[in-house]
Amino acid sequence: MRQRASGDSARPVELGEFPGIPFEFTAVLKTRGIIHTAHFLKATRKKEDLIRLASATGIPVSRLEEMQALCHLIRIPGIGAPLAKVFYHAGIRSVNAMAGETVLSIRQKITRGGNAYPEVITSLQDEELSRFLQHAKQMRENDRLNEAKE
Repeated sequence: MRQRASGDSARPVELGEFPGIPFEFTAVLKTRGIIHTAHFLKATRKKEDLIRLASATGIPVSRLEEMQALCHLIRIPGIGAPLAKVFYHAGIRSVNAMAGETVLSIRQKITRGGNAYPEVITSLQDEELSRFLQHAKQMRENDRLNEAKE
């Protein structure tokens, strides 16, 4: 069975769906009302927010930064929790980073370095990567326009 890495950017994803995020982290975040990606992104808009959250929860800043990157990547339509983790391990950690890639560069990054999710990587088609890139570029442009309005 092919593991689908799909996701809907409009649908918040529970933090526990990301592979490798300890249950203890998601449990302590839930006690603070942070249950899914939208909650997490709202609570961690600035670096200072991450530092405060780390201090309040005991979760290392580096792990919160990882979770933040995963939450941003999953905003790209078609990218689900397992695929966000693949991109994260490949060094693609934001919508902007994704938008700056090519299909070839992404393929090279995700296939080198012994990624921990080979079933996701082998099922990923270049057409899907191309769609992710198109979405990321559009999202980057939308983010720039929104920032200019503020």
